[in-house]
Amino acid sequence: MEIRAKNVLGTDEYEQMSDYRNKRCERLVIFVFVYLSGLVQWIIRPIYEICNGRTGMIIEAWIPWDKDTIYGWAIVFILQFVHVTTAIMALIIIYVLYLSIVEMILCQIEVLHCALRKLDFSLPGADHHPPITLRYCVQQHQDILS
Repeated sequence: MEIRAKNVLGTDEYEQMSDYRNKRCERLVIFVFVYLSGLVQWIIRPIYEICNGRTGMIIEAWIPWDKDTIYGWAIVFILQFVHVTTAIMALIIIYVLYLSIVEMILCQIEVLHCALRKLDFSLPGADHHPPITLRYCVQQHQDILS
């Protein structure tokens, strides 16, 4: 797809477009900090409550041992911390992966858009090489859909 994009756009325009899309993907790091700030809010509440003499958990649940002692509370806190952290990190990974794939598809559609703008309706002996034909654009569209 990269070779096809360079043929349609030219190397300079292709580099500019791919840099723009890469920067948009790099901005997805913002979502990591948003989700991690949510994680910190989940974690701080039980720590705040234990400092005030109450035994709160990250997720209120039935526990088969006494959570009112510091040791029982610490075990519950560690177990729940692992599970909540794993769930939030999985959300981050899935979200960033999904948005990166969408950016790749948008980049390919943008290349197709440029190819359709440069569509050559003249006979095959045009003075530029290779001519961008309707068959070429249809093939590129099929490649994007597959």
